[in-house]
Amino acid sequence: MSERYEISGDVVHDTTTGLEWQREHSGPMTWQQAMDYAASIGDGWRLPTAEELVALIDFTHYEPASEFPATPSSYFWSSSSYAGSASYAWIVHFYSGLVNYYGKPYTYYVRCVRRRGGALGPSDLGRLDAINDCADLRAAHRRAHDAAAALSRIRGDLAAAEQAVREVLSQVEVALTPDDAAPEAKEEKP
Repeated sequence: MSERYEISGDVVHDTTTGLEWQREHSGPMTWQQAMDYAASIGDGWRLPTAEELVALIDFTHYEPASEFPATPSSYFWSSSSYAGSASYAWIVHFYSGLVNYYGKPYTYYVRCVRRRGGALGPSDLGRLDAINDCADLRAAHRRAHDAAAALSRIRGDLAAAEQAVREVLSQVEVALTPDDAAPEAKEEKP
């Protein structure tokens, strides 16, 4: 286990973010069931934001993509609804670190979180920056992946265009080649 996580009973303290996580996950359950479950626990426990879940991802690992104790390679709900539709919420896949949104009626796992010691203090700002930096890195990774995919499509289109130009040039060459059967015009000298 990573030195980042300290286990104390049923709680895992993340020394990087200052958050406390449930040691065991629950579910699978729908998003609304997950929200209700988190609210029913009390004592400051809640469903994590997408950014908080992403902060658990370690992109040097896979299956699971985290060193968090007892984490299955599964999808986990966040409390973050998708801005494009209230019917969707963000999830994090701990197999590969994939972040995506799915319909709230689907069932995924839940691991609740709370702020260690209650309210935020001045020392928590650095931890929040670490979470935001991780989310920024994930977004940059997604943009780089999208750019690589677009570049690959452009290369494919370019190769197809190059082949089409070769075919047209070949046809032009054939059309401009003199026909051997046609008599050549001879210039007569006066």
